Amino acid sequence: QGEVFLRPAQRVLGQIDQIPAAVASLEKSPAGTVRVGLPQTTAAHYALLLTDAVRNRYPAVRLELFDEISSHIPGWLDRGRFDIGVIINDEDAVLLDAQVLLEEQLYLVSHRDQALAESCVPPALLARLPLSIPSTGLGVRPLVDAFLAHAGLALDEPPVLANSMNLMRSAMLAGRAHGVMPWAA
Repeated sequence: QGEVFLRPAQRVLGQIDQIPAAVASLEKSPAGTVRVGLPQTTAAHYALLLTDAVRNRYPAVRLELFDEISSHIPGWLDRGRFDIGVIINDEDAVLLDAQVLLEEQLYLVSHRDQALAESCVPPALLARLPLSIPSTGLGVRPLVDAFLAHAGLALDEPPVLANSMNLMRSAMLAGRAHGVMPWAA
């Protein structure tokens, strides 16, 4: 039994001895697939820039990009669907490691026939505007809700609850609602 055990054990131990050299070689020239979850608005503006930057710097790394609702990304990181995720201001997410990549301003986006004269939208006006916005807790919605709550206000019932950037933009283009989005969207 000892001889039967010894041969495979020697192979396994030999492979274990090779691990540091394999890891060290990747340090000089990383290779493999990296799955990245991006919020829809971030993906729309930065995905191709990220792809180009990674391809130029790490030609052996293959990116798989996914555009998702920001609040779904931490759970999919936890379950191993993504290796890296970018999220929008999710203070409740439990993350292994996180760093701020950028801060974006939010804008009120309107159909040109419904554009407002204000350069800064006061909370009382925002609370009563018909909005195309994600459901409670998703995307920019928590930021809008917190902004209004700070002023003692709450959002009127939005005419368009859309958990998709494309659907929100469609509602704005049709003149049915205003939206709150970062410049990238």
